Amino acid sequence: MKQSERSKQWLADSLLILIKDTPYNQITITDITEKAGVSRLTFYRNFENKEDILKFHFDRVFSEYISSIQGDEFDLEQALAQCFCFWQNLTPEIKVCLQNDLHKVMYRPLEEYLNVVLSKGQYSDSFTRVQKTFIIGGLFSSMVSFTDESSEETPEEMAKAVLGILNHKRAL
Repeated sequence: MKQSERSKQWLADSLLILIKDTPYNQITITDITEKAGVSRLTFYRNFENKEDILKFHFDRVFSEYISSIQGDEFDLEQALAQCFCFWQNLTPEIKVCLQNDLHKVMYRPLEEYLNVVLSKGQYSDSFTRVQKTFIIGGLFSSMVSFTDESSEETPEEMAKAVLGILNHKRAL
């Protein structure tokens, strides 16, 4: 891993540690750089602001998710279940972001990657832009609810429920 990537990861890890005990709006760049053991110059070489750190973090997470569903056989139900699993594994980070009203920082990378998922397999030409936007918004809300409320449903059950809605749309 290149030094700049390591520095970005240190900064992201530091912000995620700090945000557990300190409200996001009270965390300074100095707090983050001191915790990460890097200079302010390193921060500004890699990011413009604190929000960019979180975007970087969630972008990496969803990039891992997309890599995990790549392959010859694409199964939307499996891809959705895996997405819910990823979110479930991120529950502590997601809860902290929600408590700090950082929904949009999580939504943007999720939107990008769910667009990739919805463009694969049997659904690739099924939805208009407006329908995709609606579906992604619903998925985001479902995932937030899934992690925020410690849902009793499994990722597989959540995926089946979502797929039921998507299949219902196709039957109309």
